[in-house]
Amino acid sequence: MKRATTTAFIIGALLLVGAWFVFAAPDVADSVTLVNSSGRTEGTSGTTVQALAGNVSLLLINNNRTTERWQGYFGNVTGAISLSDSSNNILYDWKIASPRGEIYASNTSTVTWTNITCFNFTKVAASQRVTLSMLEGSLGMATNDQDGVNETFNNSFGGSFSVGDTTINTASGCSAAYMFTSNGEQYVDYVEVLLTDNSTENVVYTALLEQDATGFTGDSFDFEMIVGENGDDSAVTNYYFFAELT
Repeated sequence: MKRATTTAFIIGALLLVGAWFVFAAPDVADSVTLVNSSGRTEGTSGTTVQALAGNVSLLLINNNRTTERWQGYFGNVTGAISLSDSSNNILYDWKIASPRGEIYASNTSTVTWTNITCFNFTKVAASQRVTLSMLEGSLGMATNDQDGVNETFNNSFGGSFSVGDTTINTASGCSAAYMFTSNGEQYVDYVEVLLTDNSTENVVYTALLEQDATGFTGDSFDFEMIVGENGDDSAVTNYYFFAELT
């Protein structure tokens, strides 16, 4: 059985002027470098408790297990706005020192960005091509799983950002999750929302970039995010990364 792991990525996004200004849509990340990948170390032996004849003992037991439904990504982003030809020979570029924007991870290599909208948990297949039950089913989740989709993305997004020409804000009705920092659970930094382009079963996990925020390890990262992964299936899942930097 597969274990979901936490993976460190550094994404270098080179934004071509033509794609950025003409098509006004997220751009394919030009490079994604896997730095390392690790998961929680599971114990192999039980915890010792002494027994003494005639005693009764109060035990407070805590147990943490690794999720079988999610993969974590985190890292830093670099980028530039460039002027280049069709062979990607750069005539001139403008480095983005502190990128702002979003990182997108999709279960498909082709996203119809002009159709992008918030993933709605209550819509049926007639109005949204992929429903909550369909998404959770594809990830091996039961409706009452503690680490299910709606149990994880259980906050309402209250900010604002643009996906190409589409504005996502409070009125859009996006569900959000906040990744942890070194202080644990929080509701300020590292927000992620669920989007869909309503084309077949496309789901777009969207992480908003941070500026000098402290991540879950105590180090500074530009983004933290999770994507759905069926740990019961031994097959490898491919995710396709896109960036929209400003």
